[in-house]
Amino acid sequence: MARFETNLQDLEVVYNRCLTNFIDSLALFPQNRKLSELKKRYKLFFKMFGESSPVTKSLSNTTAQMGVKAAAGVEGVVSEPSFSLGLSQLFPKNLGRDMESCEKTPQLVTHARNLVSEDSVLPAEDRPAKIRPRRGMLPSASCRSPYVTRVTDISNHTLTSEEKDVWNWLCKDKSNEKEHIFAWRDRGCTKAHFHSLEDNQLVESTVIDTWTHMLNESEILRSAASPLRLFLTSETTYGPLLMDGSDTDRRLDRYMAFDDNMDVVMNMVNEVHNKRYDISDFDMFYFPIFTGAHHFIVCYNIKKPSWEIIDNRVQTMSIEDTYGDLLPRLHDLFIHFLLCNRPPKYSEIVNLKPQVLKMSWQTVDNSVDCGVFVMRHLESYMGNPMSWKSGLRTEVENQKSVLHKLRVIYAHRMLTWSQNKKRHRVLNYLVKFSMSKLQQK
Repeated sequence: MARFETNLQDLEVVYNRCLTNFIDSLALFPQNRKLSELKKRYKLFFKMFGESSPVTKSLSNTTAQMGVKAAAGVEGVVSEPSFSLGLSQLFPKNLGRDMESCEKTPQLVTHARNLVSEDSVLPAEDRPAKIRPRRGMLPSASCRSPYVTRVTDISNHTLTSEEKDVWNWLCKDKSNEKEHIFAWRDRGCTKAHFHSLEDNQLVESTVIDTWTHMLNESEILRSAASPLRLFLTSETTYGPLLMDGSDTDRRLDRYMAFDDNMDVVMNMVNEVHNKRYDISDFDMFYFPIFTGAHHFIVCYNIKKPSWEIIDNRVQTMSIEDTYGDLLPRLHDLFIHFLLCNRPPKYSEIVNLKPQVLKMSWQTVDNSVDCGVFVMRHLESYMGNPMSWKSGLRTEVENQKSVLHKLRVIYAHRMLTWSQNKKRHRVLNYLVKFSMSKLQQK
């Protein structure tokens, strides 16, 4: 019996090690052919790994789908055309907005020219195979989604077991608070930042900025009828608004700082969308503002000129008394930025007056959920306040339960986002967390 117990202990160590490697491999190399072959060879073990938790089950299904597709490709002897049909391009990464804007990449064009020049010299049997340049992947009209399908249907959404696991792990794991569990390009969020999503906590501006990056990428899948929105970050305005503008030189420094911050977001969106946008291409600009104690949004619509303040607080004072000189200072910076681009309705935008939107779900006694409101408002507002359906309840209609659900959903969505470079680490933590719960039962 002692030997059997020792064997079980050894098996547990090896199993946990294999499970960890299983998660890392699937998270990092989901389409790896070798991984698909291993799954066929060791079906029993992969089945055990897949049933360990909802996370591993989701990951395991990825290789299963790949194996089915690969088999279908061999048995059916299906040959793919060398050009894009625009029918099955469902992937949002590096997609452009208009099919007409497709351009061949410089590398492929150059290579094609080289092949042509070689063909004129080499005999036919020695000529290298010609490689056709491929267009960038773009979503067809049928693959683009009207905005309502890109907004979380909070009323009908039921939290999944994976969403609950992410939330429970995040709330209970207080170790290594400085560890980065989100990374995208040169942006990152630590575990401490994400802990601000816990109930009754003021959400960190860094988390809201992370949310804007995801929203900017999702704009790739907007339908032609939806406005093109640009989501700035709190960093875009925070520094310039604090800078002194008492004289001409200092005012110019402030303009330059703001313009540079705007260019950072613009360039990032251009890279993500694989397209070069002009300012006039955008319909709406969203500025998440953080005053040090409160989050709200300043929204500009430059196609149908309006200057709107989206704030979850019920306004009991004048705009000047509530926001001080923040709004005119931001307007001055934004107008100067537009001056170099001169959108069609520039003169109307210059003379706009701020309007605070009135919403049925605005609050009187809630001072800690402003960040969650901002994240929801950024996601759901499309520029038409009359038809805006945020899914939020009033304070007397158990508003807190909806806000809690949004905190859970947003935490899960950001941490498990396919573009999160730390995603595999988070999934690894989730499996260990799930296993520890099973061992405690």
